Amino acid sequence: MIPIIRFNEFLLEIQAEVNALLSEYTFVFRNNMWVYTEDEDDIPGNDKGKLIDTIIISPTEAHLIKKIKEAIGIVLAVQLAQSDTEAESVDNYSENDNELFFILEKVDPAQFTDQNEQYHYAKLQLIIKLVKEYILSRGMNGNMCGGDETISKPFHTEWEYSTFGGFNGLSISFNLRNFNL
Repeated sequence: MIPIIRFNEFLLEIQAEVNALLSEYTFVFRNNMWVYTEDEDDIPGNDKGKLIDTIIISPTEAHLIKKIKEAIGIVLAVQLAQSDTEAESVDNYSENDNELFFILEKVDPAQFTDQNEQYHYAKLQLIIKLVKEYILSRGMNGNMCGGDETISKPFHTEWEYSTFGGFNGLSISFNLRNFNL
């Protein structure tokens, strides 16, 4: 398993890198929520979009639900990895860590028109894309979290609706092979 402190530092790196990249994209505040737009004429003043505001880490889904309940803004929620050890010999062993990340934002469904819902999901889809690109850039070179980790199973991405008490967004799951137990 990846040491928790090192894993937390990695999540902070994801937040900083993705937030820096998001400054290149345009969001506007429309109908009480931030939405992604490609139309420069749609930008009132200097409105900028929301970034990953909060990181929440929890060992179980039940605890994650309790921790995320009062979160505001866009949340990177992570359930700590479960792992399976593979050992071919005393010198050849590794662990497969099953990672589960969420990019979520709490919304009131009553505020959504069809167009607003599409913009909302487009924004979160862009954020999860940037998260996946950052993870791939680190995880394919054997040094994902500052140790000896590589991606061993590619991403599985799912849409999330009204998860954890009213959060929408996306989740990704993937496996990391860690050669340091």
